[in-house]
Amino acid sequence: MRDSNFETEVRREFSFLIEQGFALANSTAQNVEYAFGDYLLEIDYDIRSAQIGLFLHSKSDPNRGGASFGFVLAALGRNVNYSSPVNILTPDDITNRIRELGILFRENVPIDTFRSMFLWQEIRRLAEEHRNKSYPTITPVELSARFLMLWEQQRYIELVRMFETMEKHLSDEERGKLEMAKARLVGRPN
Repeated sequence: MRDSNFETEVRREFSFLIEQGFALANSTAQNVEYAFGDYLLEIDYDIRSAQIGLFLHSKSDPNRGGASFGFVLAALGRNVNYSSPVNILTPDDITNRIRELGILFRENVPIDTFRSMFLWQEIRRLAEEHRNKSYPTITPVELSARFLMLWEQQRYIELVRMFETMEKHLSDEERGKLEMAKARLVGRPN
């Protein structure tokens, strides 16, 4: 698998962000980040899951959690058919996914949105609403199995994103592993 075109393609497809006042905050072969005010927009290529995702972070959020592009679209009231395909392995797959994300972003996310904290507040509200609807249907055994699977597959980014807001529901051992996963991500762009 050759992922060398990811960084180049993201920087080309999302160059409009620079023109709109964003700053390039980080750029590696698997992660490109743009900053604007309190926001950090991350385009990430997770090789383990063969997925490319777009995430939004608030620098002032003490949890430093991120919201997926789907939550961003929902917070803006966009009724867009959005999914995150898996098995993005070839250079053409990478290019096509990045172009798709760029088009969706340009067509659905007004840059003025980033000048207000409204977006982040709405994302947090929707995320909480989603958690309240989703997690009661998952048994503690299923939740622990999901945690263990992510841990064993060393999918630390996904593990932290999924479980950091549910820390009080984790066992002591799982909390320890969550902290180790966070520590392993230090120094790596979120």
